[in-house]
Amino acid sequence: MMRQTVDAAWLERVSRDPSQIMQLTYPKDKDKALALVTYCPRLFKFLAREFRADEDIALHGLQLCPSGSPAPPPMSYSGQNISEKKDLALISVQHWPTSLEYVHDDLKDDFDVVHEAVSRDGMALAFASSRLQNDRTIVEEALGNRGLALEFASKRFRADPEIVMAAVRLHQNALEFASPELQSDPDFLLRVARLHSRHAKKVIPSKIFQRPDFQAAFTSSLAIPGDGAPIITGFITQSANGNGDDDCCLDCTASWMSGETNTFHLKAEATVKDFSSELKNAVRRKEANNIPRYIHLVLMLGEDADEACSVSPFEASRRLLDFLPSPRARLCAC
Repeated sequence: MMRQTVDAAWLERVSRDPSQIMQLTYPKDKDKALALVTYCPRLFKFLAREFRADEDIALHGLQLCPSGSPAPPPMSYSGQNISEKKDLALISVQHWPTSLEYVHDDLKDDFDVVHEAVSRDGMALAFASSRLQNDRTIVEEALGNRGLALEFASKRFRADPEIVMAAVRLHQNALEFASPELQSDPDFLLRVARLHSRHAKKVIPSKIFQRPDFQAAFTSSLAIPGDGAPIITGFITQSANGNGDDDCCLDCTASWMSGETNTFHLKAEATVKDFSSELKNAVRRKEANNIPRYIHLVLMLGEDADEACSVSPFEASRRLLDFLPSPRARLCAC
């Protein structure tokens, strides 16, 4: 109806020369302004302040402007009375999530508005109130689609391993926004390095990545505590062929849940990494369709092999003999 009451030729002229819009006066030319925004939504920004503060015209601008347009969203040009309207704010963030920047401060602290924005683009978290930047539901929603939104999460969440890992899983560079504590935690960084193994050297701080124990852990078959892995039980026996440790050999027998056993003959200088690699290869041969990447090792120490000692991936380079208090000890991988 509005297009019929406004001269089509005038609409065409104004769309080509927006300076003519300044001739419109409010409220007399409201119909023309509505028709103009309907005809070409991007012209909303050229309207006088009184038109942009009109709820009907603002609604047209919000609903009709193409979503994701590189041009600033209509909300950025609207008057304060428009930015205070929750219904219009919801429409705006549905089309342009980061237009959350232009809504009233009260709405930046409104759960519904902020949740709508970050669910569509996590980077909108940058404009949420500090209270909602510290809200787990909001932060998790933001990180669900934009890992780099971690930059705008509260300090508490940037120090939360679970939250940070969720962000890093989406974008490896999100690690730079983690707390200093996590950025210097070898165990956490090992998880990140294995997650982004091809780019680990670039992602992990060099002072950590270049450490010999970190390199050994990164390249070993040892799983990080908490990871799932096959269950293997084994014995390790030290037998001397001469004088000194260097003349010893290690016979390692692995017993599988099926009752089958395998024996590995390792040199005296064999490390935990060597033994875990042998076990992993054995699993690979047995489980061709379900090859594990890592396994857990738990040394059973003591005279009766009844003391459990979990082996960290950072101990991968340690000699097996260094763990043994006696010539015989039990070794479990689980």
